[in-house]
Amino acid sequence: MGVTHSIPLESLTPKKPVKAKIEDGAFHMPAEESKLGKSRHHVNIPGKYKLPFRIDMTAKLKFIRTNQTASQLNLYIGKGKVYFNGGHTSATDILTDAKGSTVGDAKFTSFVYYNGIPDNDYVDISIIFGSEMLWVTVDGQFCFASDKLPYIELLRENAVPEEFADGIGMAICGGTDTRLSIKSLTLTEYGNDEQPDIPFELSNLPNLSQFELYVQGLPPKAHDEMYKMDEYLLRNIDMKRSLKFRRSIDKHGHLTYNSPVGILFGLIFKIQNTPILWGF
Repeated sequence: MGVTHSIPLESLTPKKPVKAKIEDGAFHMPAEESKLGKSRHHVNIPGKYKLPFRIDMTAKLKFIRTNQTASQLNLYIGKGKVYFNGGHTSATDILTDAKGSTVGDAKFTSFVYYNGIPDNDYVDISIIFGSEMLWVTVDGQFCFASDKLPYIELLRENAVPEEFADGIGMAICGGTDTRLSIKSLTLTEYGNDEQPDIPFELSNLPNLSQFELYVQGLPPKAHDEMYKMDEYLLRNIDMKRSLKFRRSIDKHGHLTYNSPVGILFGLIFKIQNTPILWGF
């Protein structure tokens, strides 16, 4: 089902003059030095592709600093981004309208946290932008799934913006101080009436609370301690009577416990350390 396009490695073209090369059957991009700041060594993927589609690749990240704890594999899809191994990673804004707001509702937010890509090992990555659900696997392990992304509503309403009528362009790059190697890359387009089969494991996504979504990507020990802290601050009888904390989580990831007696307690998590199976 669908039409699969095998992307020749020699057709990957860097946006800037960099010393990319094909060697040992793989396309290798040099690391971007941290001093370059936001400048990126993007590699353009030839062609444009219409939703729904899937991306399959075999890729490797090589850290060039011994004290490096996290790196990124970044895919730029239309005006949106999908990040791997970088902590705070967004799968929203795949399509945007002329005003630059998120299609469907500017309040839509969805994150992919996956820090499971090892250093200097090839992994198989699949990103399926289905017409009913988006899901991601790394070496066959589910690390993200959502049926509440704006592009799904767009497809359902047959309202793809004119700028994407001919398909969506893509690019790929590694993160700061990380060498990126790509051994294979394919893109599969599905017809308007076709739908990639949703795996059985994803047939019933759990309905998680905002707090559950916030803490689920933490390491197990931190995850458990966060639940204990939340239980104590909000449900302990003495705490409820004396401080009456209220919990809030804003769009920037700030978790705050606010007491009417003037006590404020807050936490911010920037880096997630374990894969998330479900996400919204």
